[in-house]
Amino acid sequence: MDQYKVTAGEINRLLKSQAEKSRLIIPIEEGEQVELKEFRENDNPSLIVDSFRPYDPLKTFLMSPFEEVATFPEKMSEIEAPNLTLFGFKACSTNHIRLLDEIMLDDEWPDVFYRKRRENLFIISCDCVEVRDTCFCTEVGLKPYPTTGNFDLNISHLNDQFIITVGSEEGHRALAEASLNLQEISDEIRENLQEQRQEITERVKNQNDDYGIDEKIHEPVRENRDAGVFAEKAEDCVECGGCNLVCSSCYCFYLADREVGEEAFRRFRVWDSCQYNAYARLAGDETPRPMLMQRIRHRIAHKFDYLKESFDYYGCVGCGRCISACPADIDIRELLQGVQK
Repeated sequence: MDQYKVTAGEINRLLKSQAEKSRLIIPIEEGEQVELKEFRENDNPSLIVDSFRPYDPLKTFLMSPFEEVATFPEKMSEIEAPNLTLFGFKACSTNHIRLLDEIMLDDEWPDVFYRKRRENLFIISCDCVEVRDTCFCTEVGLKPYPTTGNFDLNISHLNDQFIITVGSEEGHRALAEASLNLQEISDEIRENLQEQRQEITERVKNQNDDYGIDEKIHEPVRENRDAGVFAEKAEDCVECGGCNLVCSSCYCFYLADREVGEEAFRRFRVWDSCQYNAYARLAGDETPRPMLMQRIRHRIAHKFDYLKESFDYYGCVGCGRCISACPADIDIRELLQGVQK
């Protein structure tokens, strides 16, 4: 991948160039959280390159929490998806997209709503330089900087300079349209960047040492389905579904029909959670997982067993959003630790 050195001023110029041709979303710190808002003329994007990952999952922009997907007897109007640039998302978010693309862009049955939004999405990710106690990407085989692609441009802040890594042809095109003064980086800068990335990686690894999560965690998850930790955490869980809804790689939904007049209806798609009692409920009010501990076990097995078997990587990227969202303070790392015992 091509890499260039730029100034803070040129980062700002790049973002303003994107804002002229697309809706631009940037992260802004609000108290202890990082929220998303639309870019404004007086914003200084270079100042927020180092911000923590936003609380909102990236899937919000690709899979609407509530949307109309069909009408009868009339046909739906053409799907609308404006051009959108996301700035400041971290590697955990771009890693999520890898899975969503696999699921939603299936060759035989692609999701047309997702595909349209994905085609019009431009991603400028940034290296992590801040580590919080909920981060654990290293424990699921990933890094706090992009390693799986799925970005158009990535920005790394190194001392007083910025390094842009190009991840797509659209990224090259955006740099050309912004008319930036791109400078080739030296071997010394590459080495310094690698050292900085390694330091952040070690910080994430060190804070998770006590959990002792094995790199082959899928094996105990598959073998220890009766681990007591599932029933233990079920005593605290309030079935709010927050862990699923805030997770960028959870993609489950249900369809609901709403009558419109006597001979017409609209069909809506709504995010769903496998922690809900009604999830997967069948005719006759039967359900394959009536007990909460079974649904918690299913969530872990899906992330760390089923998806691993299907795609050879985990469905969890260690972003820690589910830990932050849980009102019962359930930590997914403790679940994995309990499965290993």
